[in-house]
Amino acid sequence: MIGGFETGVKLGPLVTRRQVDGGSIGKKSVGIDVPNVIYRHLFQIRGPDGQPYRNPDGIKVGHLIGLCNEISTVIKFGLSPIFVFDGETPELKMETARMRLASQRPGFKLDAGMNGDMRELLDILGLPTVQAPEEAEAQTSFMTRDGCWASLTNDYDALLFGSRRMVRSISRGRAEVVLLEEALEDLALDRRGLVEVGVLIGTDYNPGGIRGFGPSKSLSLLRRHGDLEGALSEIGVGDDQRQRLILIRDYYLDPPVNKSWKALPGPIDGDGARRYLVDEKKLGEGMAGRLIDLLGSREAQSELTDWA
Repeated sequence: MIGGFETGVKLGPLVTRRQVDGGSIGKKSVGIDVPNVIYRHLFQIRGPDGQPYRNPDGIKVGHLIGLCNEISTVIKFGLSPIFVFDGETPELKMETARMRLASQRPGFKLDAGMNGDMRELLDILGLPTVQAPEEAEAQTSFMTRDGCWASLTNDYDALLFGSRRMVRSISRGRAEVVLLEEALEDLALDRRGLVEVGVLIGTDYNPGGIRGFGPSKSLSLLRRHGDLEGALSEIGVGDDQRQRLILIRDYYLDPPVNKSWKALPGPIDGDGARRYLVDEKKLGEGMAGRLIDLLGSREAQSELTDWA
């Protein structure tokens, strides 16, 4: 949910979620869906008045605090983070984007300036970033099929985009993990079928889906007909809506992604990080110091060997 507006497809009732201890995973890389993760932090990190958190100079810094928290959580868990940023909004998502903007509380929009702040900090810390052409979730999902262990997001759209594995949350040394292969086997579907069920339920591209069709009913309808076209014919969907839903399905199956992505860590500039976080952004020395100490020297960073 972003600013009171539901996001992503509601696949939760249909898929198995595993609780995994950090020690059982090993040193793996995760593609982090930056908009999804940082929006969650933005709504948790607020000033006393409930508005976006600001430093003593009145500059919004909640996104940077959230980013520091996320880095610490992932590194402590033993994972190697790769931060993936959204690109252009897909044409299919324009209506949803307008609805979401209208529903957002003022000041909580993740804008270009905030993205620039985060990129600058990640560069100072030597942590890799990837720019998606369009959807960050689509990019992280592609990356899981090209050397990256998992997508880190709580949005089930990652499964529709084909993420082999998604980490929905990390808390107290445990991660909630969903495996695409396991989900498909349990549901007796291929990925195309899972996407079609998602389209019936409703996605970011068609919020609300087909009225009256939740997860179980959508799954039954698709199993009965075998494909989206047959399912839409039974329930009498008009030609215009049918064509749009087919376009949405096809977008999930073949979204624009950066296929030549690379993610290698750079040098950590501890002094630069302190100047940026403490002197420029007026954040606490304690938080900056803990983050820098955690990332540590090149030797500490080299322990996270599975950078894709």
